[in-house]
Amino acid sequence: MKHITALALGFVLCAPLALLGDEKKPEDKKDDLAAKFVGAWEVTKATEESLMGATVTFAKDNKLSIKVKAGEQEIDIEGTWKIEKGKLITEVNSMSDTDEIKKISDDGIELENKEGKVVVLKKKKADK
Repeated sequence: MKHITALALGFVLCAPLALLGDEKKPEDKKDDLAAKFVGAWEVTKATEESLMGATVTFAKDNKLSIKVKAGEQEIDIEGTWKIEKGKLITEVNSMSDTDEIKKISDDGIELENKEGKVVVLKKKKADK
């Protein structure tokens, strides 16, 4: 029993040290997070009804493209985007918006704005 306790204690004390060697710098984490955003996404949930079904494209060069349908008309909106301190900051027509990144995976993003409104995006499949 003492051997098992000693082994468990050794693991608990040494495991964090092993993980420290793989610690990423803050700018690396920011780059990793930004890389997950790159691509085309579809708005699948939004408080604002007009955003439903919109396509949001985040480009590697930090350009942003949003395609929204308004009735029969499709509106293209261009802007920029960046990640700072775990938040998505977008700028369109000299207006800036900051959303907290609540969840992110390879196929989904959940954002929340200052008013608590949530937008969920799903990764669009590449056209073949």
